[in-house]
Amino acid sequence: MSDFSRPAEDILKDAKEYVDLRADGLKLQAARGLTDSVSKILSLILIIVVLFAFVLVISFALVLLLGEWIKSYALAAFIVAGVHLLVLVVLFLLKDKLFHGSFSKMFMKIFFQDEDRSFDEKALEENQKACLKKEELLKRKVSKAKEIYTPANLVSEGIHRTVGSVPFYGGVLTLLSALRKFKKR
Repeated sequence: MSDFSRPAEDILKDAKEYVDLRADGLKLQAARGLTDSVSKILSLILIIVVLFAFVLVISFALVLLLGEWIKSYALAAFIVAGVHLLVLVVLFLLKDKLFHGSFSKMFMKIFFQDEDRSFDEKALEENQKACLKKEELLKRKVSKAKEIYTPANLVSEGIHRTVGSVPFYGGVLTLLSALRKFKKR
């Protein structure tokens, strides 16, 4: 690697590291979102299962209680089933008003809520800081490379590589180097 091409190769290496850092950050964010979503969905399923068991036990107790009062357990079971059917019809008719908005809001919270996180917050912050540092470093190196890779410098380097070993052109190269230094002032 020559001194002339070193800045471009450094920029390429730093750009690759920057892309790797950004990819790691996206993986951390995806893992955080996925774990939050799965845990909230599993807790919701657990609540629904417990609620179902509660309703089942209450319904059975209601059948026994009504059966004692009206002296017919079969009729009591039909009455409780009718109440359940009535509740089901009401819920079906009101499903858009009751569930659509509330479930949409709940899932939007699950997937897009930005709360305090525990397991990877520090790693995510460190990744974001490293990305910012690498981005600033890349900006500085690119601006430095813009100064180095001017058309005059590219022509000078091309002549030097092509005819640098020929003695006559050594003076021309010295003159071009002096012009380059003079231009920088």
